[in-house]
Amino acid sequence: VLCLSPTYELAIQTGEVAARMGQFCPDIKLRFAVRGEEVDRTKKIEEHILIGTPGKLLDWGLKFRLYELKKISVFVLDEADVMIATQGHHDQCIRIHKYV
Repeated sequence: VLCLSPTYELAIQTGEVAARMGQFCPDIKLRFAVRGEEVDRTKKIEEHILIGTPGKLLDWGLKFRLYELKKISVFVLDEADVMIATQGHHDQCIRIHKYV
């Protein structure tokens, strides 16, 4: 699952809710892709749910190839109206969606 949020704060909020729901599914792992989140660029991301901002997820997926966009089965735009209305986010979301 790839969930894009327009801001750091919304990504964190969404992730906290997903983590609370995920406590009932211990095999499901979640990862944030937001500013300040460190990632080992030598290893692929193995978490099932990635929640973050478009720029960070775009970098991790296309620039660093830390996860395979083709393997994404669910693509979520949190606050989709804001994401589409904001030119930078619009372009990034379209670019990510093209690879999913």
